[in-house]
Amino acid sequence: MVVMWERPGSPACRETHEKNLANPGVAGFIRTYFDVVQLNRTGARAVTFPDGTRVAESLQAERCQIASTPTFQFFAGPNELAHPGAEVGRLSGYVPPLRFVGFFRFIRDRAYEQTGFERWFQRHG
Repeated sequence: MVVMWERPGSPACRETHEKNLANPGVAGFIRTYFDVVQLNRTGARAVTFPDGTRVAESLQAERCQIASTPTFQFFAGPNELAHPGAEVGRLSGYVPPLRFVGFFRFIRDRAYEQTGFERWFQRHG
């Protein structure tokens, strides 16, 4: 699961949507391999997180130390080495398309179990 934290009016969020998520190849890849939930960094909706916590979006953002938007939080699935529901990756701010989709590939392939993203991206980017 991926949580995409956004903030209304954020230039970096807008750029992420226009340059990355509007690309059919990128959007298709993400839809194929990930369940994505969009949350508002300053929002008031009550949401339930993988650990069972149910609070307002803004409070959960603070608890997760979401400082900038967009931020993508990646959580382990039920069959991963990491504790199910544990955060296994985080991508913050606007990231150009190649690195953006590369990070999603890094998570899909569970490469974080073996190495860091920068090292992986140098070899597989």
